Amino acid sequence: MKKVLLSIAVILLLITCCIFYAFFPRSYQYDAEEAAEHITHNATTRSKGLCAQYVRLALEKGGCPTWGHPMSAKGYSNFLLYLDFTRLNKKDYYPQKGDIVVFNSTKGHPYGHIAMWNGRQWVSDFRQKGIYVAAAYAKDKDFEYFRMTKKHPKRHYTLQHHIMGFNTNPLGSIYNSFKKNL
Repeated sequence: MKKVLLSIAVILLLITCCIFYAFFPRSYQYDAEEAAEHITHNATTRSKGLCAQYVRLALEKGGCPTWGHPMSAKGYSNFLLYLDFTRLNKKDYYPQKGDIVVFNSTKGHPYGHIAMWNGRQWVSDFRQKGIYVAAAYAKDKDFEYFRMTKKHPKRHYTLQHHIMGFNTNPLGSIYNSFKKNL
């Protein structure tokens, strides 16, 4: 009975994904100005530990499709490349509105950190005083900058991305659980 219910749930999920896929945009326009305005407006003065969520919502407001987004900040390096963002050279870097910085995990911060430049300061779930929100990040300096350099990114999604998710999407976990039970 459990397998039957799980099978029905997965089939309904797949049908929903197919319908969603039919209407999902194959390319998009990213508005860095809109994204930076959104994150600045919603940020607080202290961290809530929700940097990835706040940056993702700003990306969505700016026009980026974020289906299948990573759950933690450190996973955004590959995801931003997937969305046609460009990885920038740290040596010659000068911030522009809408730029994103992704920190890998470090001691005491297993999920990493992510923030967006709003034209005046780095913002995540709070308005940061600088790029480094913890001494461990300043010590490691293990981070990357990203910028949308294309006017009209052409990211083509496939049905597989919707069904299996990207990186740590819960939908991918459902699919993998279903596969194990067969």
